[in-house]
Amino acid sequence: ASQIAITTGTGGGNSTTTVNNTDGSTTSTIVATASGTTTTTVTNTFPRPYLARFNADSTYDKTFAPNPNANVNTLLLQPDGKLLVGGDFTLLGTTPRNNLGRLNTDGNVDAAFDPNANASVTRLSLAPDGSLLVVGAFTTLQPAGSASVPRTGFARLTPAGLLDLTFDPVPNA
Repeated sequence: ASQIAITTGTGGGNSTTTVNNTDGSTTSTIVATASGTTTTTVTNTFPRPYLARFNADSTYDKTFAPNPNANVNTLLLQPDGKLLVGGDFTLLGTTPRNNLGRLNTDGNVDAAFDPNANASVTRLSLAPDGSLLVVGAFTTLQPAGSASVPRTGFARLTPAGLLDLTFDPVPNA
């Protein structure tokens, strides 16, 4: 089984840690995937900025390089094996993705998924119908280059990543 990891930037940081890996890094926040992959948070010096994948022997997978350009706050594995990534980034690799993106099983950006949150995404949850609940500091979403739609910190997306316009709660109203 391999692991996918949120790393603390380009060279370590402070975090609660629970697992010592053979490559010298430490991990926490473990979530199993259908293919045996695991999602995890990593601290200490690490060769991948912000997001990495470990192999079953705890060495990092050099082929997995989504390379977000800023913090990753949350990960969510979809039943199809694709990985949702939320955080404070504006790029996944060289692909523009504002604060929320989806990776295919090989780690490449899913070009069809672009919700375009205007600020940080901090939590993701998958609803039983396959829709995605998104929480964060954002005030608008602009899916796939469409018009900007107000959403105050809480939104629901279709499995394809489109904004569900019928869902518009106003937290703390």
